[in-house]
Amino acid sequence: MKPLNDISGVHWAALAALEGVGPARLQRFAELGDPVETWSRIVSGSLRDFRDFADRWKEQARKSPPELMTERLERLEVAVLSVQQIPERLRNSVDTPSVLFVQGGLANEFPTPETPTVAIVGTRKATPYGLGIAEALGAELSEAGVSVVSGLALGIDAAAHRGALCGHAAPLAILGAGHHRPCPARNRAIASEVRDRGAIWSEIPPGTSSAPWRYPARNRIIAAVADVVVVIESAPAGGSMLTVSEALQRGVEVMAVPGPLNRRASAGCLELLRDGAHMCTGAADVLSLLGLVAPETSDTKSLSPDPLSTGTHSAEDALSTDARLLLDQLMEAPLAFDSAMSATGMDFARIAAAAGELERARIARNRDGWIEATR
Repeated sequence: MKPLNDISGVHWAALAALEGVGPARLQRFAELGDPVETWSRIVSGSLRDFRDFADRWKEQARKSPPELMTERLERLEVAVLSVQQIPERLRNSVDTPSVLFVQGGLANEFPTPETPTVAIVGTRKATPYGLGIAEALGAELSEAGVSVVSGLALGIDAAAHRGALCGHAAPLAILGAGHHRPCPARNRAIASEVRDRGAIWSEIPPGTSSAPWRYPARNRIIAAVADVVVVIESAPAGGSMLTVSEALQRGVEVMAVPGPLNRRASAGCLELLRDGAHMCTGAADVLSLLGLVAPETSDTKSLSPDPLSTGTHSAEDALSTDARLLLDQLMEAPLAFDSAMSATGMDFARIAAAAGELERARIARNRDGWIEATR
């Protein structure tokens, strides 16, 4: 989409570029009304609502007029969307951005409320195991018609989008920086493809420096736009866990990929699983949680209802030996992961895989760190 930014959009961008302006101050600007009038008050020095910044903003406004922002927006082909213009999926969420900067072939038309959307997040310092999982999951979900959302960072983000670009669904990237510098240099080719086939969003106007506090703010948008958040390799604290927290506040389902017990990169995911996150052992788990199943052949582009939900297949007949063993124990009583390991003699990886299999078959579920049979 070739952006046609009106005078209001350009002034929104200029306001967002002021020093110290983030989501909260942009919301206060929105409450003041017309952005053109607000800018005029800043230039004249009559805006006294922000006394700590008034003088600095007046000087900054003198040096960086809206005309300069217009040139940046046009050069990068970035559209400015006010809160009334941003996609409905995000507009109806908690803590909606007051302004969004959008670049790409689909821009504000995407994703629609009907578009199945999955965020894949994880560490920048991913292992080969995590990178492989992220790329494969991104590819399989995209092939199944699911739009993959991530942040264009190194590690899991880039791998997920690299995989998603192998499929058919439009991808979405959400930045913690401006479109003038959207990602690390090595990810620029991926960013270009994501832009051409889907969209790239940011709350930060072009030409504005990023800062550490902007990334947690960005994570709330990733969570808000997703139907499901999948974590692949994460420390117990950090950006991925902030995204999880934002997802839980919004009622968005969270999944975690189990990993080796002796790797730090697995620690966050294992904690999520013990706390009740859904198990993710592949795209089928994610599609099941979305109420979808993968196409039966590579030529099938549409999604069909899960056959298990129609009763046309006997779920238990198809269970592996490990899943049957775990189910036998669950029929007696719900089990925590460590208790399940003791009761069955299986290690964590086998319990995780068996629990995921039972959850996909809708025979058991993981609730608050406990695995329980559903019948």
